[in-house]
Amino acid sequence: MIRPGRDGLTMATPPAKPVTERTLSIASEFGPLRFTFRDSGNMDEHVRATISGATYPWPGMPTGYVYDTIVDVGANIGASALWFMSCKPKRLVCFEPSQESLTLLRRNLSALPGVEIHPWGLFDRDREVRLYHGRRQSMQHSVVPSIETRDEFETIALRRAATVFAELKLGAISLLKIDTEGCEVPILCDIVEMLPRIDAIYVEYHSERDRKEIDAILSPLFILSRADSKHPHRGVILYVAQRVVDAVPIYGAMELKRPD
Repeated sequence: MIRPGRDGLTMATPPAKPVTERTLSIASEFGPLRFTFRDSGNMDEHVRATISGATYPWPGMPTGYVYDTIVDVGANIGASALWFMSCKPKRLVCFEPSQESLTLLRRNLSALPGVEIHPWGLFDRDREVRLYHGRRQSMQHSVVPSIETRDEFETIALRRAATVFAELKLGAISLLKIDTEGCEVPILCDIVEMLPRIDAIYVEYHSERDRKEIDAILSPLFILSRADSKHPHRGVILYVAQRVVDAVPIYGAMELKRPD
């Protein structure tokens, strides 16, 4: 609940209650899987939407396109990674700095082949920072304190994105997803030289300023393909490389020219 305060908007702390783990049984191409999460806030809703593909629908790639490498920055407990594995990429690389989320991420993806999990976040330089815990659930964890975080925090490592990508030999990337609760712009700026080798990028934004900067960074090489924004300062946007769009004839046919 958001309440007006003397200095602006404040969020009332929800009543404390025990948080239990919940496990979903999932039928997959890899066999039956069990997916566990802490059942707090609206975590159940987010997990189900992500695993079903509603949060990150597949980009409309050219016929016969094969997903080679998928990179999930801010993998949380693995719901997005599990969805991405449905297209059977050769390699799925996950980054998650929160210890609690990391434990569940490893457990939830343990039965899947070709998954790499790295226990740090990404940024435009190496540093240690506080990760403030989400007020209602772990998808709100952020290095930026806000009305969506608590005072409780853990200290995490952030590593320079360009250096890590080079170390892991991440050359061509089929799909890059970035959801880092505020670090998206620094990460994109740091890997700007890699952008010509990325086919599609899903990025979440957490301020209108960031949305505009993300568009400025990506628009020279990418075209906006999908956007979902339910209210100001929050949204999920998909950019697909212009060269990929040019390879799908129907996209060119859909473009309307301006009238003279």
